[in-house]
Amino acid sequence: MERLFTHLYEIRKNHALYLTDKSLRLLHTYIDGYVSGQDETNHDGESMRDFQQFVEKRHGFLEPGSQGWWKIIDFYSFSDSQAFDTFFELLDKFLQSRENESDVTHGR
Repeated sequence: MERLFTHLYEIRKNHALYLTDKSLRLLHTYIDGYVSGQDETNHDGESMRDFQQFVEKRHGFLEPGSQGWWKIIDFYSFSDSQAFDTFFELLDKFLQSRENESDVTHGR
């Protein structure tokens, strides 16, 4: 699992250590800063682009990249706090789908 996703699960366990509030908007800003601070050998940015495509597909967006993953999740949530939780639910599903694809690719 990429370093970013490992780190995100630490944030999920105790968001107050990293963010001032349980907020998707704050989490998005944190992720952007984290990814932009990585070197070229790190694939976190690519993984977030894959997550973007996953969220778009899940919500039936026909025009890729028209809205960021955070805006899509926020739109379908009642509050910023709920959007934060929804992000992690979608991240779980995204990582599970990648694992399933890997199993198929490797004949497991």
